[in-house]
Amino acid sequence: MPYKDPERRRQWEKLHQQQRTERRRLQRRALGAHSQPPPADRSPAGENKQKKGGWLTLLIVGAALWLGVLGVGIFLPPGDIPGRDS
Repeated sequence: MPYKDPERRRQWEKLHQQQRTERRRLQRRALGAHSQPPPADRSPAGENKQKKGGWLTLLIVGAALWLGVLGVGIFLPPGDIPGRDS
């Protein structure tokens, strides 16, 4: 296949187009006969719901902690915060 001259390359490709197409077709068939089907989805049906529930739990726990820290800051005077010397 002459690569240096673009015009000769086009001529060569035009002359050999049928052979190249047939070779590609045979290769696809050979690969299709030996290839395995794509793997089935092995995840359990409730897996996506479980992931969403995990995020929801994390959000609720985070909000509870944040409110707890905020509550300590609001309801306790500065001298009564445990672990703080003032």
